[in-house]
Amino acid sequence: MKTLELAKKLIEFKTINNNNREFKNIYKFIKTYIHKINKNLYIEAFESNKYESVLITPIKDKRKFELLLAGHIDVVPAPDKLFKPKIKAGKLIGRGAADMKSAVAIMLNSFKNNDNQSLLLTSDEEIGGANGVKYIIEKQNLSSKCVFLPDGKPNWKIVLEEKGFYHCKFEAFGKSSHGARPWLGKNAADLCINFYQDLKSIFNKSYPISECEDDGNNSISLGKIDGGEATNQVPKNAEILVDFRFNSKVGKEGMEKFIQKVLDKHPSIKLKTSSFGETMKVNKTSKYIKRLENILKEEKIDYGFQKEAGASDARHFPKDTDVVMLLPTGGNTHEDNEWIDIKEFDKFEKVVNQYIKTFCA
Repeated sequence: MKTLELAKKLIEFKTINNNNREFKNIYKFIKTYIHKINKNLYIEAFESNKYESVLITPIKDKRKFELLLAGHIDVVPAPDKLFKPKIKAGKLIGRGAADMKSAVAIMLNSFKNNDNQSLLLTSDEEIGGANGVKYIIEKQNLSSKCVFLPDGKPNWKIVLEEKGFYHCKFEAFGKSSHGARPWLGKNAADLCINFYQDLKSIFNKSYPISECEDDGNNSISLGKIDGGEATNQVPKNAEILVDFRFNSKVGKEGMEKFIQKVLDKHPSIKLKTSSFGETMKVNKTSKYIKRLENILKEEKIDYGFQKEAGASDARHFPKDTDVVMLLPTGGNTHEDNEWIDIKEFDKFEKVVNQYIKTFCA
């Protein structure tokens, strides 16, 4: 199957979180497709907390490679029309066109039956990757010197760094009263608001703050505030969800110390739950980056480098693994009318093919 047609077929599967039937269907399709291409490849399926992953290898039970191609087949929710891919004005439009079913199609068609290579497809990247890449690395002992992960912003820029994240739920404990007599209560919503204002003010004074995509600085964002039962009742409890993004200079320990420092000033606020993602950084002088650069130069592609504001499965790989991240021109990732440029898609397929071949010596 031509790669563009394969990409369109993959987009048709509505692989959003908890749509288990569609994940089973797409994995069945992929397994059948791979065996049609090469019956000598081994396909191993793994499951963690009902999230399936598939590892395609040339040698059964092999776990150490020089090159691992890695991708995810889950996507964020979208209207049904985005799962009916279309081509318009030189673009492939559909959910996953940019992130990242087009790239998965390229890797499926480019994969070589070579002892040095493997292909991993997971189904939980959009919700953190704990049961996909993280599980496979830690519990199935998969390792590779180089990981080619076609993720990030679709703009022909090689990703050198991704920020870490801390997602926190803070809960305030107050005292309820009638809304007409607020002095008799202690408004938990007010406590949350005051806490967040202090949190943001101290954060902005403590760290360089991001003002664009690739400045590599830090950010804080209030994602949700919730509390109260009725308009005429002072809420006893309230909570806020806060999204911290930090660079490698701050690190996990720096974030933990900062959060505790502010909590100490607000005894009515408790950190209820949190999730954490580490930073990712790759050396620009890595031989695997240089190898990709040589191909991009040969193909006369105007490429660059960038620091990513977001996060991906790259953070789950060991620090001594070179994670190579690149995507061609596309747009509206996670938005309506997500797209990838078809001519650039074709160029990218050629680049990926050539890159994989350099591991076949």
